[in-house]
Amino acid sequence: MSHPKFRLSALAALVAATAAACPLVAQATVPAGAAAEIISLQGTGDQRAASAADWGPARLAQALAQGDFVRTRQAAKMALLFADDTQLRLHQNTVLQVKGVATPAQPVTTLLLNAGRAWTQTKRADGSRLNLETPAATAAIRGTDWDISVEDDGRTLITVLSGTVEFSNAQGSVSVGANEAALAEVGKAPVKLVLSQPRDRIQWVNALRADPVPHLSAEPVPAALAPVRDVLAARDLAAARAALAQARTTAAPVWVDVFDAAVALQAGDLLAARGSLARQVAAVDAAPLPAWLMQSDVQLMEGEGAAAAGTLRTALQRWPAHPALVAQLARVQILSDRVDEAAATLAPAQGTAHADLALVGAELARRRGDARGTLAAYAEAQTLAPGDARAWQGLGSAHAEREDPRPARENLRRALQLSPQSPGAWGELGTLETFVNQFTEAGQAFATALGDNPADYVALTGQGLLHLKQGQPDAALDAFLRAGVMEPRYARAKTWTAVAYYQLGRHQDALATLQQATVLDDKDPVPYMLLAQIHTDLFRPGEAVEAARAAVARMPYLKSLNQVANDQKGSANLGASLAFFGMEDWALEMAQQSFYPYWGGSHLFMADRYAGEFNKNSALFQGFLTDPMAF
Repeated sequence: MSHPKFRLSALAALVAATAAACPLVAQATVPAGAAAEIISLQGTGDQRAASAADWGPARLAQALAQGDFVRTRQAAKMALLFADDTQLRLHQNTVLQVKGVATPAQPVTTLLLNAGRAWTQTKRADGSRLNLETPAATAAIRGTDWDISVEDDGRTLITVLSGTVEFSNAQGSVSVGANEAALAEVGKAPVKLVLSQPRDRIQWVNALRADPVPHLSAEPVPAALAPVRDVLAARDLAAARAALAQARTTAAPVWVDVFDAAVALQAGDLLAARGSLARQVAAVDAAPLPAWLMQSDVQLMEGEGAAAAGTLRTALQRWPAHPALVAQLARVQILSDRVDEAAATLAPAQGTAHADLALVGAELARRRGDARGTLAAYAEAQTLAPGDARAWQGLGSAHAEREDPRPARENLRRALQLSPQSPGAWGELGTLETFVNQFTEAGQAFATALGDNPADYVALTGQGLLHLKQGQPDAALDAFLRAGVMEPRYARAKTWTAVAYYQLGRHQDALATLQQATVLDDKDPVPYMLLAQIHTDLFRPGEAVEAARAAVARMPYLKSLNQVANDQKGSANLGASLAFFGMEDWALEMAQQSFYPYWGGSHLFMADRYAGEFNKNSALFQGFLTDPMAF
C-alpha cells in the first residue's frame, strides 16, 4: 500500500507562499477561553481562583483561567499546557499562579512561582514573551528550555538548557545562555553559576512509571504472598488488596511491607510507597531484594539518578553480582544518560543467561544505534522469559521503528495478550498502524492507550503522526506538545513536532526543534536529512550541506526512511544540497555514500544524473517501484 508522507521539499513553496499571504498560526488546543489545561497529575494537587480563599482538588483535563493558582503536594507532579504553546511541569510542593497569557493585544505571558520547582519549554508562534516571576527575580524568555527552583526564603536558581533568559531584579540583571545557571536572592543582584552537568537538573521531568511486578520475581516470594503477586501482574488492585489482607497475618512482616509498597506503587500512591520503601532499606540487612529495586525506581522517577545508583550499589554489597540488581543499575545509568557507565556495569555479566540482563542489554544496544544487537537481545529475553510482556513489546517496538510491520505487529499483539495494560504498547501498535496507513486501526489503538493513560507520550506522538498524515498539522502540533511536556527527551516526538511547525510556516521553530532532536538521538540521520531539506528550501545552501554531511555520517544507524517523501527528481536525497550549489559531481558522490536501496529518493536522484537511457530508466523504475507516490 502506498504511504502518505511529509513532502517537505514539494510543499516548501506552497507553505512559504501561504505563510506570507496568511500566516498559519496554530496553537495548543486547550478549552475555549482557558489560559491553560492540566494534562497530567501524579499524586495530589490543588487549584483555586484568584478570588477564592479555599483550595479545591485539581483534576485531569481541568481548564485554568487567568489569575488561577495551582499547587502540588508532597510526592506529586503536574503538567500544564498553555494556550500560547508553553509547556510546563511542576515538581512536588510547588505553587504557581497564571497571572496572564499572551494575546494579540497583550503579547506577554506572566506566571508567578511562589515556591517549589518548575520546568518550562516555550516556542511562540507570534514571537511573544514569557515572564516568570519569583520572590527574588524575574526570568524573561522568548523561546527556551529551562528549570527554575524557589526555596522557602525566596532564593531562586535558574538553569537554562537551550536559548537565552534575561534574569533580573531591582538590583541587577544577567543574561543566562544554554547550559548556564544563575542564582538570585531577595534584595541581591543575580549572579551566574557554573554547573558541571546542567541536564542533571531536569532528570525529574520524565514520564517514568514504576512497575513493581518484575521486581517481585527477583527472589522467591513466600507462598502466602504468591497470590498477591499474581493479581498484581493482572493489574487488579482491588483483588491485590484483598489477597494481601488475607496473607497479612501469616506472611513475614518484612515481606508484607514489600507488598504494601508494591500495591501503593501500582495504585500511583508514590508518597506512601516512598515512605515505606525508605524505612525498609534503612534496615540494610532485613529488607528483601524487591524493596531495593522498587526504591531505585522511585528515586529514578523523582530525578534522583545518583541516589538510585547508590541504592543499588548498596544492595549489591549484600547480593554480589545479582543479575536483577546489575540490570537495574545499568538501566538507571542509561536513563541518566551515562551510557558508557551502563556498558561497564554490564560487561562482567556477559554470558549470564537472565531475562533482565537481556532486556537492559537490548536497551543499551538500541541507545547506541546497534539494530542487530537490539533485535538479538530482545529475542534472547523472549527465550529466557516467554511470559514477560516487556520482551515482546521491546522487540515489536524495535521492528516498528524499522517499519517492518509483520514482526512488529505480531510481537506487539503478543505483548498485549500477556499484559493488556502494558505502558506504551497500545501507543506503539497505533504508531505502527499509522506508518502503514491503517488509520482506523491506529485510531482505535490510540483511543485505548489514551483512555488508560491520557498522558501516554508514545500514543500522543503517534496520534500527532496520524494527524500529520491526514493533513491536519494544527491538531498534530497539539498532540506533539502534549507528548513533549510529558517526556521532553523523546526524540521521535521532537522530529515530527518540527515537521508540524514547518507545515504551519513556523520555520525557525522547526529548525530549533530538529536541533533538539539531533541531541536527543545523536545516531539518527533523519533529523539531519530534514534539516538539509529545510535549509535548501530556505535558500541556505551552506547549512544544507553541513546537515547533509552529518546525515551521511549517521546512515549506518538508519532505522527507516519510509515516512520521508520524494518528488520525481528525488529532491529529498542528501545529494540535493550540493546539487543546489551546482556541484553535480560532489552531489552524485554524496548520493552514492547515502544510497539506501529501499527508498525511492536514492534511485530517483541518481536517475536524474546517470548517463545513458538504460541506466537512467533502470534507476527511474526502481524509484517508482519503491515509492509509487512519487510517480
